[in-house]
Amino acid sequence: MLGEYIYQFQRILKTFFNFQDWKPSLSIRQLLIGIQELLNNPNIEDPAQAEAYQIYCQNRVEYEKRVRRQAQLFNVDVVQK
Repeated sequence: MLGEYIYQFQRILKTFFNFQDWKPSLSIRQLLIGIQELLNNPNIEDPAQAEAYQIYCQNRVEYEKRVRRQAQLFNVDVVQK
């Protein structure tokens, strides 16, 4: 499981480092937007997970439901009262 997270993180970094206009001042906001973009438009030329790839290709609505469900599992209330 951890290996999968490392693989995905490397893909995210590769995406940003390949941009010609990349700068060290890349913000957390920009990184998070990039992650969101990868979730919305995964690279089907290089699928990391066979199951997710198959669902994405066969049933986009189901894929989006699963992505939302995963996001809810890791949702953290960052505003402390």
